[in-house]
Amino acid sequence: MISKLLYLLRESVRGFFHNKFMTFAVIGNIALSLFFVGCFLVALLNLDRLIESAAQRITFEAFLEDESADTEILNREILSTEGVLGTEYISKKQAYEIFKKEVGEDILKAVEGNPLPASFIVHIDRNFRSPEKLETIRENLKRIPFVSEVSSVQDWAPRLHRTRNLFATLSLISILILSCAVFFMVASTIRITFMTRHDFVEVLTLIGASNSLIRIPFLIEGFLKGLLGGALSYLLLLTAVFFARRFLPDLLLFGKVFFFLSAAGALIGFLASVKSVRIRRKG
Repeated sequence: MISKLLYLLRESVRGFFHNKFMTFAVIGNIALSLFFVGCFLVALLNLDRLIESAAQRITFEAFLEDESADTEILNREILSTEGVLGTEYISKKQAYEIFKKEVGEDILKAVEGNPLPASFIVHIDRNFRSPEKLETIRENLKRIPFVSEVSSVQDWAPRLHRTRNLFATLSLISILILSCAVFFMVASTIRITFMTRHDFVEVLTLIGASNSLIRIPFLIEGFLKGLLGGALSYLLLLTAVFFARRFLPDLLLFGKVFFFLSAAGALIGFLASVKSVRIRRKG
């Protein structure tokens, strides 16, 4: 068993260096294609981070009809609404002070008394920030007794969410197209490499080696080439992000992208080898 494993590993390494040009061609194709896949992933992950940061500022303001209403009971009712994360109570006096800071005291001199209502600032759970769910929360808050009006969510929030979904869809389509393209390119290259070792395969079939024993070194070879291609694509991405940070200083490169690209490269290399390596016995 150990001798068979050693044989498989030895043949995999030998095949890896048998035709250096083809080896570099496979690794290069995978690396370049996965580099573009990585660019989409980095853009999408950073967009998600931006949206998450912006979404933390998404709030409703529930205005009260009467400040004398029991704020404890109202607070519990608002918190029991699905999708509500937390609340902050703003009294009439606090609302007046906030408004005075924003618009200046001169404007308020023309207003008699304090016309501003008390309110609750309502913070939304991160899982309920889609436009549809936000509108549902708003309608539910309006049904609570003593709530006279609920401010609309910031206009940019739904647009930002739709932009993210559109970009995610386009990224997924692009990634699938790139993955299919690199798969068939790599499969063709591996097939050519396999054909150049036809004599070696022929000898093995003549001495009675099983198809599995012949194929496995090629499959391991494809796996290793894909793994290296994925790792190389991450290095290219790392370089690109380094230079991009001169213009986008907050751009991040997430560690999970490395694991995704390496795994994707290894899978593409392995599956391309499975497709390309076919043993045909004479007779």
